[in-house]
Amino acid sequence: NSEGGNGFVKKDHADGSFDITYCMDGLVEKNVNRLRITSLNPLVTTARRTNGTDVARPSLLAPSHQPQQRSSPLTLTQPPTPPTSPRGIQHIIIQSRDWSKYDCHPNPLLVHLRDGRSKPKAWLRIDEGDYNKYEKGKKKGEMKSHLNELENNKLVTIKHELERIIHFFDRGQWPNGFTPHADLAYAYGVSVRKVRHCVNSHLRKNGSGKRKVRHDAGKTILNSPEMRQKMYTPYNYFKKLQRKNNPGVSIRDNELKEAYDKLDEVQLRWRRNRPTPQRWCK
Repeated sequence: NSEGGNGFVKKDHADGSFDITYCMDGLVEKNVNRLRITSLNPLVTTARRTNGTDVARPSLLAPSHQPQQRSSPLTLTQPPTPPTSPRGIQHIIIQSRDWSKYDCHPNPLLVHLRDGRSKPKAWLRIDEGDYNKYEKGKKKGEMKSHLNELENNKLVTIKHELERIIHFFDRGQWPNGFTPHADLAYAYGVSVRKVRHCVNSHLRKNGSGKRKVRHDAGKTILNSPEMRQKMYTPYNYFKKLQRKNNPGVSIRDNELKEAYDKLDEVQLRWRRNRPTPQRWCK
């Protein structure tokens, strides 16, 4: 117990108590209840900035004062968001890279591809859900047969992992019951030759899976004069007329070209003077 005396606040606590330094002997009394404070003279009880606190507030001992809890800088910062763990085939590839030939279980990637044989063809494309869909026509909403860039990259990654795994086995032969190259082709619904073509194309494009884009992509006879010039020509009209006059007859383009070259000047002049949709569009 303390006899008390005059002093000043050295530190205030969140529970409303204070650490008091006495003026007479300099002793410090900790956790003093505010009920023990009898003098409310602001000149006596004015807070001082000390090493124990970084906030100086006047009249800490006044009845209207409510202690405030200081927030630590650590509590203001948001906890770091944990990285999203890979899922699907990417997770299987990571497990495969951690696998060793001395493990008691077979390689996870080989097992995953083998078990897919019990599923429908192109099951891996369906499970990953990265495929493109037809936007119109009878096949609207169905999966396109062509692999997009993301699917190509995943296929090549799986193929490279298989080439790495093969070196773990004696004489470069797969264990009995595993045919990973055929299983990979089945998983994507393509042939083994197509898988090799995807890998070779990926290497030729310096690791890119983007498909080649036509130079006239998006151009139509309505928005491109160049397309109208290519579409509406005398030779084009001649081909359409011959096929219209001979329904059900298979006529090759080279035959039509030879017949067009044999037309005389009168016939050609008549065809050139006919109105074309190009003039109608102007």
